Parts: sequence; structure tokens; C-alpha cells
Amino acid sequence: MSEQIRQLAVIMFTDIAGYTTMMGDDDSKAFSLLKINRKLHKKWLDRYNGKWLKEMGDGVLASFTSVSDAIYCAGAIQKEALDIPDLNLRIGIHLGEVICEVGDVFGDGVNIASRIESQADAGSIYVSDTVYRNLTNKKGVAAEFVKEEVLKNVKHPVKIYKVSIDHTHDSISDKGFTDAEKRRDVLLKKRANAWKRPTALIVTASFLFLLGFFLYNQFGNNGTGSDYISRTVIVLPFENLGSPDDDYFAKGITDEITSRLSMIKDLSIISPLSAARFKESGMTIEEFADELGVDYVLDGSIRWDKGNTSQRVRITPRLTSVSNNRQVWANNYDRDLDQIFEVQSEIAEKVSQALDVTLLQSERKSLQIKLTENIKAYDLYLQGVAASSEISHANFRMAEEYFEKAIALDPNFAAAYARLGANHADHWWHYFDRDSIRLDKAKASIDRANKLNPDLFEVKLASGQIHYHAFREYDEALEHLNDALEMKPGNSEVLSYLAYVKRRQGEYRDCINYLLQAYESDPLSSNIPFTLGETYEILREYDKAISFYDRGILLSPDWHGSYAQKAITIYHATGDLDRAIDVLMSSLNKLSDKEIPIFELANFYYLNLEYDEALNTLKQLKEVDVTDQFKHYNQYQLKGDIYLAKGQHEVSKIYFDSARVHIENRIRENPREQSYRSMIGHVYARLGMNKKAIAEGILATQLMPQTLDNWSGYERQLDLARIYSLTEENELALEKIDYLLSTPGNFTKIMLEVEPVFENLRDLPAYTEIMEKQY
Repeated sequence: MSEQIRQLAVIMFTDIAGYTTMMGDDDSKAFSLLKINRKLHKKWLDRYNGKWLKEMGDGVLASFTSVSDAIYCAGAIQKEALDIPDLNLRIGIHLGEVICEVGDVFGDGVNIASRIESQADAGSIYVSDTVYRNLTNKKGVAAEFVKEEVLKNVKHPVKIYKVSIDHTHDSISDKGFTDAEKRRDVLLKKRANAWKRPTALIVTASFLFLLGFFLYNQFGNNGTGSDYISRTVIVLPFENLGSPDDDYFAKGITDEITSRLSMIKDLSIISPLSAARFKESGMTIEEFADELGVDYVLDGSIRWDKGNTSQRVRITPRLTSVSNNRQVWANNYDRDLDQIFEVQSEIAEKVSQALDVTLLQSERKSLQIKLTENIKAYDLYLQGVAASSEISHANFRMAEEYFEKAIALDPNFAAAYARLGANHADHWWHYFDRDSIRLDKAKASIDRANKLNPDLFEVKLASGQIHYHAFREYDEALEHLNDALEMKPGNSEVLSYLAYVKRRQGEYRDCINYLLQAYESDPLSSNIPFTLGETYEILREYDKAISFYDRGILLSPDWHGSYAQKAITIYHATGDLDRAIDVLMSSLNKLSDKEIPIFELANFYYLNLEYDEALNTLKQLKEVDVTDQFKHYNQYQLKGDIYLAKGQHEVSKIYFDSARVHIENRIRENPREQSYRSMIGHVYARLGMNKKAIAEGILATQLMPQTLDNWSGYERQLDLARIYSLTEENELALEKIDYLLSTPGNFTKIMLEVEPVFENLRDLPAYTEIMEKQY
């Protein structure tokens, strides 16, 4: 447990009046204002020796060692805020005893400052009587008594005073600031109005995705513990000065340095995935770092010299402070390649020293980890890591080969075994290879890794991934992932997996909280907003879902997922099929993988009664079927539905029978695939094979019950409701529909009104009751 120290401190608490209302009216404007507020506070806190402690929503908590500094700082902040539209600040200040612990403060002193701030009017500074007694002879400062108040959770009444400051006083002037700092102030004020101005420029992805960081502070931070540390570091990709074939090596070393820094609890490290977007941003280093709101940038270069007799690596790191563009630390390392782990550790230690971070003994030990003694095996490992970073069957197979070769060279390479095990599980999870042998291989690999080094971060993370992806063993997955998070607090990958597991357990709010925390360290991720969109969609918070899908599209405009889910959400929420169709149509020329969007587009045309367009769309497909975790898409089945709606019953029957043969073959290959069972149930129902249809629908729910996977299990329940309706088991269908609408999931009344499968229910009294019911 960390040491707690009691001391006297001046605590300042601020927040933005009306911010919650602004969030509801215009979140982009609100987020922009929050960023401006942060910059404003940091600038004046630096000027007046204040210590930034943390952000809590739109509030800022800071401490000072003198009342004078706190008062003049508050005055400077309020003075500048007057020139910034909608930045209506309330400030409360109290002098009292607080408890300090690892960069955080709490106790009565903090509580009183917070309560006083909540009493203040917008644009004003309120202080306690202990502060007021220290204002005697302070130049330019006047105070008037407001009231005596019994504050919540405070034993004795507190006298509250309103402070006013003469802004011509030198202590709150521009004195001491450089011309560059003054220019930045002007730019800051200009940005306050930027949201009002139309622009022909594409909004930078970094700014939009910084909104995720703000969202976490707004909704995910509970105000306890040292959630915000003002030593945020981004490690930009080190430039490869060698052969282009060595790009993977430079990236791997950069990521390893980042990994070691993330083990230091007093540093907040931006994810390598966000850092990797620097090259495509078109920004300078300073602009990129500034947009991400980081305090320090670590960048540099790497050259791998492959001589005939020896191999050397030259690494030149450089640490720069963003606030003043000052180089804090730099060095040149020219070492034998087999010393690469020592270099990585030394860089991490030097960075921590430069940032005045005292390493715990456990952190020093973690920094000294050496993954393998075999440098060739390590090289192969890095190539495997690079290959596995992109989700595709070809890349996963390539990564598998690299990891196996690394293990062949070093049979005690625990990290390689861990990565290999996760790779096998990912083959299974992403439907690249559904042979159960993959699961056996995943288990064997991770068992070996745990036997070799169970305390290694890579082993903890992979153990969590495998328990989740391969076996849906959620409690075990959470145990390993929480261990990994202890080792690397704030790691976005671990936080994301914690979110994924919670979602499968039906803990959707917990899922969102973990994702928002992950977003803090990976603000340029396209997967995190996509996953947030999916989760808000399940909770039927459709505006938020669409907003996050839009952010996903902005960062990954060539990936189909965000387009497809945005279109589906529009349909589920509004029934506006024309708009859903427009979203997908606009995406097709940007995508390399178009199969699922084409299936969804054809289905929307079908639901919109545009049958010929639906059939023409299906002609673009390369495959008869596509399967993901939730759905089996089969074009024979969809063509059967389309021709049935057109009244061409014989043609429809031919397609349904073709679908039957095709899906039955799939089931023989993988009899436990639940989405096949749901789809064959639909086809059997269309062919009049009602008993078999219902049996298959029920089997699908048994193969994937909601107790095993709340999200996927819901989809199987929905498919069963459709099968009940098609087979005219109306009472069972309506009972199932009532349940589905009463619990989180991807089903709405609009779908009930639109989908042809529910047509025979619409004249029933129970249907009318459901449509009138408030869920």
C-alpha cells in the first residue's frame, strides 16, 4: 500500500457552469471547450506554481503551497475565461489539511473546496474563511462576505467569501511569458470559436478521437485515486535509418520501449496504435502531440547494422516537453544487437529519471525483463508480432510461422508461446479456422507459456485472451486480465479485453467504462469507437452509437464494420431504410472487403420493397455465404425471401432448397456452429418443415445460451422468435418478442413492424399490446 502523508495545502476546485446541458445540446462544442479549459488551467498553474492533480468531468482539482499563488492563479484563469465564449467557470478555494498519496489528494480539505465551488456563481471565485484570513494586504485583492453555510459532510459551518481581483495588477498580467506563449494564447482563444465557423478542411482525426479521452473524463472518471497523471508520454515511431525491410524491427523496438514505459505507474503512456498514426496525420510532432493533449514526446531513430562478423544496433532517443518545445533528455546508444533488451530498459529508466519519477523496486525489476537470450528468435518474434497486428487469415498464418520458428530456436521463449497461443485462438474467434484442433493448440501453447514464466505480462494477457476467445471462460479471463492491468495500468489492449469480456457477460455499462478508459491511452483507435457504438446500440442509445460509428469511419474509412453497423443502427432506430442504403452505397468504393456490406445492402433493398435492386446487389458477391460471430449470411436464402416477396413461389422454393443443401453441408463440417442452426431453421420454415425448423432454432439457443454469451445468445433468441413467427407459433413468438424488447439487445419495435417474417402477427391483440407497451 502506498504511503499517505497529511499536510496543509491550498486546494482549488473549478468547473464549467452549464457544461452538462451543453453536452446534451452539442457534444462537439462541449468537448472543444473542455480541451481549451485544460490548456488554460495548465498554463496558469505553471505560472503560479500550482500542481495539476486531476480532471473530474469538466472539473479541475489543483493544489498550491501559498494562498497568494492560488488567488492570483484563479484571477488569471477567470480573466482569460471572460474572452472565451461559454467558458463560464466557477472556482472554489480552501486552505486546510489534506491527505496526499501518489500524486493525489483527498480528505476534508478537498471536500470543502469542492462544496464551496458548487456554491459559486459563474465567473466568480469563492473562498473559505481560512483563505480569507490570509488575504490581508494582498495587492489588487478584495473580498466580501457571502454567507455562512453548513456544507455536506463537513462538521462545522463554513464562512464563504467572494473574491474580486484588480486585473491591472502585475501578478496577473502577461509578464513573464514569451512571445511564443502569447501566440499560443491567441490561438487558444481562436479555437474557442472554431466550432462556429464553417470550414472546407477535413477535421483532423486526432481531434475527433481526442473526444474519446474527454468522454472518459466526463463519464468514466469517478474522482477517486490518481486517475489523471500530468506526465502523459507518447512514444512516436522511431525512424528506421536502415533497410526498408527492417521497418518491422524499428516498429518492434519502439513498441517494446513503449511497453516498458507503461509498466511505470506514475507515467501515462499513449498506445502505440495511436502513436503509429503520426505519419499519416500530416502534422508536425508538436502539432500532433498538442492535439493529443500529451505532456512529453519520445521519438528518435534506429539503425540495424548487419555486419559480416557482428551485428550492432544504433538507437537515438529524444524526450521533448510539449509545453515549451524543450529537449528534456537525449542519448545515443551504439550496442551489440544482443544488448537490445538492456538498451530498452535503460531508455525507460532514463525517461523516468528525466521526468522526476521515482521507480518502485518492482518497477525496476519489471524493466529488466529479457524475453529471450536468442537474438535471432527475438527477430522472428518481432516479425510475428508485426504480422499479427492486422486481422486477416494470411497475416495470422504468417505470424503463426514466425512464432513457431522463434520457439524452435528457443524452446524456453515464453512470450513466443503466449503469442502463438493467442494466434491459434484468434484463428478460431475470427472464423478463419473453426477446426477444434485450433483450440487444443491454443491451450497447449499457453500452458507451456505459463509453465515457463507465468508472471510475464505477455503471458497474462494471452491467458486472458485465450480463456475468452477460445473457451468463453470469463471469470478466468478476467483474473488474468486484471493481473495484466496491475502490471501495466492504463494499457488500452488490456482494458479493451476487459470490456469485451464484460459485454459477453451482459455487463454493458461496465463494458463502456472500460472502453472509455482504454480510449484515454488510445485516442486514435478506430476499434474502440466501433465497439462503443456496438455497445450503445445494444443499450438502444442510438445517437451515441451513430456518433461513435462516425468516428470509426473517420479513422478507418476503408474498413466495412463501422459503415455496416451505422446503417443497421439507423434502420433499427428510425426505420429510415433509404438513409441506411445511402450509408452503405457511399462506402462500397472505399472498401476492400465488401461481402458483409453487400449482404446488408441487399437486405435493406429487400425490406424497402426494392426487389430488383436487391437481386442486382447480390450479383456483386464473390461468395455464396459469409459467417461471423453473430450471423450466417447466405445469398440463396436471401434470394429465396426476395422471390417469395415478388410472388415467384417456384423460383423461391428452388433457392430455399439450394440454401438447405448448402447450409446442411456447413453443419456437417461444423455441427456446433450456432448461426448455421438458426439459418437452417429459417430455411426449413420457408420450406414448410416446421418441426425441424423449431428444433433447429431451439438447438441454436442451446448451443449459445445467454448465460454463456449474453450478446450472441440474444441473437439466437431473436432468430428463434422469427422461426416461431414463420411457423405460426404466434403465442411463442410474441412471448419471445416481449422478452427481447424488455432486455438490452439488437431488436426494436421498428424491426417488428418492417420485417416480413413478423407479418402474420400484426393483426393479433397481443401484438398491439406490445406495440403500445413502454419498455
